[in-house]
Amino acid sequence: MIVDALRTLDLDEKAKFCAWCLYFFETESGLISFFDMELGASAKDKVIALARKLWLNDYDIDVLQGDLRFLESLDWDVDAVSEADIDASEGVTDYLAAATFAVKGILADSEDDFYSCSENVINRLDYIMSFSESDLEENLVDAEYERQKVFLQLVKSDSLEISWSR
Repeated sequence: MIVDALRTLDLDEKAKFCAWCLYFFETESGLISFFDMELGASAKDKVIALARKLWLNDYDIDVLQGDLRFLESLDWDVDAVSEADIDASEGVTDYLAAATFAVKGILADSEDDFYSCSENVINRLDYIMSFSESDLEENLVDAEYERQKVFLQLVKSDSLEISWSR
């Protein structure tokens, strides 16, 4: 269903969808703090800025190729991550994968890459559900699929907004 909906969108609408998916990760303060600590504020800010560029359709193919090289160069020693930071480390891994797929999707106009970007949000929620210590009453994965379907229907309307401030 998601891939079929992506096929009906133009490239700028797909970029907006990816930005919306990336924003999901930005709302997790522990994940963002870990990103800052492990990879540095400038790396974190560059990935956050990428989402803004995609949302505003203010991207350039040459710049995106540089962004892709940058994203693929980011790395940290996952074996050295403390027990307390494993959750955030997993989240940053999904965030960077989503950002990488977003850029690849735009460079190749590939629905598979756009879908993979959104699937990293699903992966994150599945991880949260699997390792949550609380009793989650809502199936976060199913709810996210529904949100993604609604977003893909609304993205053509230009009335969507994201509050980027934190």
